[in-house]
Amino acid sequence: MVGKTKINIFSNMSKSELKEAIHEYVIPHRIYERLYAMKLLSEGYSYDMVAYKMGKSYQTIHRWAKICESEGIEGLKPNYEGGRPEKLSKDDLVKLDEMIQGYDEITTDQVHDLILNEFNVEYSMKQVWVILTQKLDYKCKNKIVIPK
Repeated sequence: MVGKTKINIFSNMSKSELKEAIHEYVIPHRIYERLYAMKLLSEGYSYDMVAYKMGKSYQTIHRWAKICESEGIEGLKPNYEGGRPEKLSKDDLVKLDEMIQGYDEITTDQVHDLILNEFNVEYSMKQVWVILTQKLDYKCKNKIVIPK
């Protein structure tokens, strides 16, 4: 194609680093997909052929290659976590954690009410469980919050 430049994806990494990274990032599919596209390009496939094989657009493969050329493998890692903004800030979570620690025993229902009354935020019980177990590192058993 006229006006297209050849991009050297190996200006910031070697083929062996690419191969290692592919093995390291099989689980995070988005990273694996990008690394695999770079592998195909390194084997001589055209941007069009890689795009076709991967079900992506030419522009996507070309953008990934440009990022890889300038930033290496690290640039291929997505930096957008996505999702809706948090209703409780990090400071709110710290305050909630301190409040929970003030109880000898507390249930997830009570934590739900605490969040509603203290922060004026309505969460489902499932989300309260996620906050307790994943963000504040508590264990929950039979609706009882187990201290750290």
